[in-house]
Amino acid sequence: MQWGWLSASVTLALVVALAACAPAARPSAPASNSAGGSAQPPAGDAPAPAAGASSGSTASAPGGSGSAPKGLPEEAPLAAIPELKIALGADLVTTSPFFAFPVTDKNIIKHMLVGLTRIDENGQPAPALAERWELIAPDTWQFHLRRNVKFHNGEPLTADAIKTTYDVMFAPETKASQTSSFRVIKEIQIVDDHTLNVVTHQPAPLLPKTLSDLHILAPNYLRERGFEYAGAHPIGAGPYKFVEWIKGDHLTMEANPDYWGGVPAIKRLVFRPIVEDGARVAALQAGEVDLAYNVPFEMARQIDSSRRASTKSVLTSTVYLLGLNTLYPDWPTAKKEVRQAISYAVDREGLIRTIMGGLGAPLATLFHANSFGRNPDLRPKTQDQAKARELLAQAGYPDGFRINMVASQGRWPKDREVAQAIASQLGAVGITVDLEVLEYTNFTQQVHSKQRPMALWGWSDTESDPNTMLLRLFTCQDMGSPWSLNCLPELDGIVKAQQFEIDPQKREALLRRAQEIMYDEELNVGLFQMGQIRGVSSKAADWYTLRADEGIWLFHPTKP
Repeated sequence: MQWGWLSASVTLALVVALAACAPAARPSAPASNSAGGSAQPPAGDAPAPAAGASSGSTASAPGGSGSAPKGLPEEAPLAAIPELKIALGADLVTTSPFFAFPVTDKNIIKHMLVGLTRIDENGQPAPALAERWELIAPDTWQFHLRRNVKFHNGEPLTADAIKTTYDVMFAPETKASQTSSFRVIKEIQIVDDHTLNVVTHQPAPLLPKTLSDLHILAPNYLRERGFEYAGAHPIGAGPYKFVEWIKGDHLTMEANPDYWGGVPAIKRLVFRPIVEDGARVAALQAGEVDLAYNVPFEMARQIDSSRRASTKSVLTSTVYLLGLNTLYPDWPTAKKEVRQAISYAVDREGLIRTIMGGLGAPLATLFHANSFGRNPDLRPKTQDQAKARELLAQAGYPDGFRINMVASQGRWPKDREVAQAIASQLGAVGITVDLEVLEYTNFTQQVHSKQRPMALWGWSDTESDPNTMLLRLFTCQDMGSPWSLNCLPELDGIVKAQQFEIDPQKREALLRRAQEIMYDEELNVGLFQMGQIRGVSSKAADWYTLRADEGIWLFHPTKP
């Protein structure tokens, strides 16, 4: 097995980005990964993490050496492939663009419902339904839509489609969980059929990236059938058409021969949830699936030596965290000393070494090694059981306490095993953990109910920027984020201010202050930046590239 690592430090030059945000239109059958530009090296081909990365990051694991095998740039033409089967570690929660919070769900939905933009493998916004965009006022972005694009049901793409999806998302009866991502938007104005203005409450330099997650439905279909039915049977303008979703069994899509980007080379996509690691790997080796998520490191050699499949790996921008609920004053986690004690009780290095096979890097906060604005002066806390007990005593719990914790199984690499190990480590300092390991859909429901004091989950940086993470995990309840379990007014104010700051240096100063508060308050305990191993069959080995942001974009036009 070979190992690739995300490395290029994200240096978000927002002022420069404002002047360079109008990419050229993409040809119908592109040979490069971004419009108007040459193909870039895949993220998995980058060198090791930049200087200043957290100590303890490891660039190898059993069987690993060198960089990950190269795949093809995204959207490079391929010979026709009749079918590709993908084994997920957990089922989708939804196919609805209004409720798709999990990154895996969003990555899959994008194949049917594309947005105005798409985040490419270099972490930059690329043209999708919008062929170009520009800033026409400090608070207004203008987007120019592609012409002659049709939705899967034949409806033409117009600016009305964008506004309809947005309006339905914010309609009171929808109660969409995705609204927190788009509260920066004040209104969408239709200029003409192929031009729209997105007006924001304040200057929003990151908006082109944010809009990659506004997945557009066919407008007349949405109005006629309603958001619930349309979300369960999505009709978009993407490279693939929805066929059926049998929850717990499979989601099937078929190629859209009229896709504006070219005829898809892969004619049929089938996504299957296989929760058990061993069963998922066995399915890959038996030829039942072509791509397997979340391969355990100890099974990677087995796959590579089988000669029936191989593995690819990368240090991702996804981080493990312990979400601690501070919304209820009588809960132990409402006390800062308790949260700090939990952080000191955890052995981050040990988790990476013994459970992740060395594929990871410990964290000081939820800012990973390549996050814009990361403060390198903050070092990951090392396990200190004596200090943890001292802090518990200061908080009024000299004998510890009992607490419930929820975790998922199969959604993130080794999520059940990481949760079990953390429960044991907390037990060593007097915190008795009642651990519940749940199927992922049930897990998200429990976290979003905000009725659980502690939960383990992973958070993916899909925009190569900490903005979305901060807005969804560290804002007060007025933002409507189902993932936020806290409300600290100072941090809330900083998080809301940084998203509108155009000057990179001033924004970086805000982000550094936010990290200082995060490090001290431990509202969400940063554990480690995780690695990802995926298994691939011979059908996909030569062209599939594992992205560091865990994105997956399986559209490739058919090779002439």
